[in-house]
Amino acid sequence: MLEQALEYHAQGFSVIPDGRNKQPLVSWKIYQEKRATPEQIKEWFKQFPDMNVGIVTGKISNLIVVDVEKGGDITKFPQTATVKTGGDGWHLYYRYPNRHIGNSVKKIGDLVDIRADGGQVMAPPSIHPSGKAYKWIIPLELGIAEMPDELLQKLTAPTPTTPSLLSTITDESVPEGMRNDSATKFIGRLLHHLPLDLWEMVGWTALKNWNSSKTSSPLPESELRNTFNSISQKEQQRRGNNSGPIDFIPFSLSELYNVQFPPARWVVKDLVPLGTISAITGDSNSYKTYLLQDMAADVVYGKPFLGHFPTLQGKVLIIDEENNRMLIQDRFKGLGVDATQDLLFLSLKGIKIDNDEHIEKLKELLDREKPILVIFDSLVRFHSGEENSASEMSAAFSGMKKLVADDRAILFIHHHRKPQNFSQKTSNQSIRGSSDIIASVDSHLAVDRREENITISQTKMRLQKELKPFRATLGLTADGKQIFEYQGEDNGENDRLREACEVIIKSLSTAIAPQTIEMIVSATKLKTPITRTALKDLVRDGDVIIAATGPHGARFYEIKKPV
Repeated sequence: MLEQALEYHAQGFSVIPDGRNKQPLVSWKIYQEKRATPEQIKEWFKQFPDMNVGIVTGKISNLIVVDVEKGGDITKFPQTATVKTGGDGWHLYYRYPNRHIGNSVKKIGDLVDIRADGGQVMAPPSIHPSGKAYKWIIPLELGIAEMPDELLQKLTAPTPTTPSLLSTITDESVPEGMRNDSATKFIGRLLHHLPLDLWEMVGWTALKNWNSSKTSSPLPESELRNTFNSISQKEQQRRGNNSGPIDFIPFSLSELYNVQFPPARWVVKDLVPLGTISAITGDSNSYKTYLLQDMAADVVYGKPFLGHFPTLQGKVLIIDEENNRMLIQDRFKGLGVDATQDLLFLSLKGIKIDNDEHIEKLKELLDREKPILVIFDSLVRFHSGEENSASEMSAAFSGMKKLVADDRAILFIHHHRKPQNFSQKTSNQSIRGSSDIIASVDSHLAVDRREENITISQTKMRLQKELKPFRATLGLTADGKQIFEYQGEDNGENDRLREACEVIIKSLSTAIAPQTIEMIVSATKLKTPITRTALKDLVRDGDVIIAATGPHGARFYEIKKPV
């Protein structure tokens, strides 16, 4: 894949990294005007080991690509370098003409689109979402033909529209940062007036034309399609038809087995998977925020988290509704983190994940900046609902889920509830609020701090078996910088059990008569649960025996006397 990417660059194409979803993995507007260097391309392959190869079309690559969908006819086009796509369509490569051709994805024929200025295509040997590879049918070596005059005339001719309606709603220009909102309004007004049977032919085509002509950076077609489907469902409901544009075409297990999904990838190996929502929870002052700031810096610089867990290098966005800019600065300076453009912040903006407008603006920000990790600090500040309400928490997380992508992970901080009546709860049970919170995440880490020692327990991990609890410490480097360091698996419970056994042996050795559990607890000041566990182990190992059984099943324990 890397060799082919460098070959495309050598032939004058502008190369960018694409994901398996056919979308660029980086902000790529700059590469519509300036080509990446071979060194940058090699760096992308280190950053995105499973990347596909994208080629920016238009003037920058001296290239126009005719995109013929599956079932379309390519015999009417002059022979040129041709690719069989993973979706069983074709890409026909032509030379860019001496006039501007926008990335007009309007239909220039049945099942035929154009990719030119502002567009991009995946190139062989990239892998389509279906699992099939793109392949050259007529290789580049056989030449790229000139764009035929007949096709150029179609590209430069006015686009046919529904006269009165489209002319009244396509004249608006889209301000920066309003693409999603404007697309929603545009298609909403259009579908409101169109008959249902024209939605696909006229509505969808008009929305794609609007996207390519009215936005400086067009929305990804998959995102545009989601908007179209959402608005069309609402419009059908308004008209009394609740069925929506759903196709009831099942797929077989054989077809499913033929799909090649990318292997599980991690932002932080074994802790934070890509394409998921993760949570880190704990009591107040348990170093949750400090740990995640350390993790963010490690991801940006590609260093192992805690010096132990490998990270995927990339941008990080921290959305902080808890701390002001001065405190954020102090903490990163304390950790000795160097200044970087790849660690981004939104601080005290009042952002809400149950606010549709805020989610749309966040999606635009994420599309533009391409962070691989987004951190929310902390959950309680990002919604307006009641934490103990399952329905309100479900609504809040539906917004957060819209921010997840195959090449992005979401991680949020949340608090534990205060202990009541001295009850002991598991880490999952300690999480404040509705059980829908823990149900909505794919990975959960619980943090417990004792002075400078931290125990981290993984209570949930959908991708694999949970890790055993492990310990970390916060210390100082030789130059006075603070550092979190991995200290291995947490054997604290075993250590406490071993100490309890020693205390019980010593107590029973000095007792003048066999002792009940209550007597042992009173004499040793140990907790009842660990006393029971320790006695069970001592009896099993033969160090202690049950000397007698009293009323109500009470057992009397003593040291086993030597024979």
